[in-house]
Amino acid sequence: MKRTRKALLIGTLSLVLAAGMIGCQKAEPPKTEKTKTSQTETNKTAKKEKKAAVKKESKNTAKNTPAKKPATGKTTPAQKTPAKKTPAGEQKKTDANTLRFPAFTGKGLNGKDISDKSFKEADLTVLTLWDSQCKDCAKNLRSLNEKSGEWNKKKVQLIGLHVDAGENKDKEETAKKLLQDGKIEFPNIAVAKNQPLGDLLKNIKTYPTILLVNAKGEVIGESFSGEVAKDMKTFEARIDKALQTRTN
Repeated sequence: MKRTRKALLIGTLSLVLAAGMIGCQKAEPPKTEKTKTSQTETNKTAKKEKKAAVKKESKNTAKNTPAKKPATGKTTPAQKTPAKKTPAGEQKKTDANTLRFPAFTGKGLNGKDISDKSFKEADLTVLTLWDSQCKDCAKNLRSLNEKSGEWNKKKVQLIGLHVDAGENKDKEETAKKLLQDGKIEFPNIAVAKNQPLGDLLKNIKTYPTILLVNAKGEVIGESFSGEVAKDMKTFEARIDKALQTRTN
């Protein structure tokens, strides 16, 4: 009887302990659909953040790295040094706009021969270009001859230049007779067109033409064409202006 009770007591105690252990274990709640969706969204958010971080890093790298220029195959031209400009007030008289007489020697028609060195004998030379077939040329020779003494006092000399008497004897003799008949005292020379001086004056198509030449053999101002006696006052004003320019 005692053994039976003892066995029952032990059996009962075992059942109580087993039930207690079962009660202590908590069963995991089953995963619901809502839980699965939340986890999926979390994973997507993490992926987006990762992509954004990678993209931002790529932009920063591209910004800090200088872009390479594509080769065009063209050679970069060398830099040119700008040319220095000469102020207008400092232009030399020997530029392309200045007519300068070359070295020459002209045969004297009524006296000594004349060369380019003769320009140095006066401050200014009135050089008249003429042709024996020109009536106004003969008038100019006489008008200028009358002014010769007056102008010499200003250190202005007169020289006459026959443009084609040097080409043949007949024209030369005609020119000499014209000078003798007009009692022209200032020196006159003959220059052929094939000489250097003739090349320089070949573009002058109108006779008579008068040039003002300084001591360097440079032409000053504009030429004067026509009969000078009709406008002697204007012509003498040009002489005075040329002399004033020389002194300044």
